[in-house]
Amino acid sequence: ALGQRRLVSDDASAGIYVDDSYATVLDFRGSPRSLLALFAVAAARVPFVADPTLQWHDSPSALPFLSPLRRLAAELLLPLGEVGGLQTRSQTRVSPQGWIIATEIAAAVGLPERLELHVDRQRGLVGLRGMRGGETVVDAEVTP
Repeated sequence: ALGQRRLVSDDASAGIYVDDSYATVLDFRGSPRSLLALFAVAAARVPFVADPTLQWHDSPSALPFLSPLRRLAAELLLPLGEVGGLQTRSQTRVSPQGWIIATEIAAAVGLPERLELHVDRQRGLVGLRGMRGGETVVDAEVTP
């Protein structure tokens, strides 16, 4: 790996690991209502591939989004196998300004059904949008 960086906000943090093939967000800690929590799901694993038709599936942990009682139950069952994973399907689309990483979340109780990360060619990550039932429920933008 090319090292770890940690993103930190007032109420959450997440580790970002990068190698030659992909970037992944692991070890999210903090409020499940933070923008960083949504970013951790949308960018759980992003391959560095220049193929706009590529789709990938992942299963980031749902533990940060569970109630304390459900989380305890899920953690007790972890030794028996993977429990509490979100099922996601992602695809990168090219936009005039850069890229959009679109992630659909299956059966995401309390989470948006679709997350979009907007990446500008010059500035990097510039926005995050979340949709549920065709309605925008989160719309955040990085201002210069």
